[in-house]
Amino acid sequence: MSASQVAEEIDFGGKQELEERTDGIVNVTPLVGGEVNCVRLTSLVELAPGVNWYSSDALMPPMIYPLTEPRVVESGRSVSIRYSCRFGGGLAGTAFHIE
Repeated sequence: MSASQVAEEIDFGGKQELEERTDGIVNVTPLVGGEVNCVRLTSLVELAPGVNWYSSDALMPPMIYPLTEPRVVESGRSVSIRYSCRFGGGLAGTAFHIE
C-alpha cells in the first residue's frame, strides 16, 4: 500500500560483529487507504558498486510478516512502522507495529 522503503542496511563485509537483534522505525506514506495487517519484506544486495541483486521467488524470496495488530491507514498520511527482529529467530523473534 506504499512505495518500498529501506528499513535496514547491513554490511556483511565489515569487520564488526553483527548485532543479534535490530530495532528501528520506518516512516512510509500509504498510496491508498485501508486496513493493513502485514508487511512485505524484500532484500536488496549490492554485489559490487552499482551492481544490485533484488529478491526473486527462487533466491531471497519476499517474506510476509503479520503486524502485532491490524491498523487502518489513510492515503497520503504518513505512518511509522516500528520493527524488532532477532536474526535467525523467524516469526517468533520478529514484531512489526504501526504507530
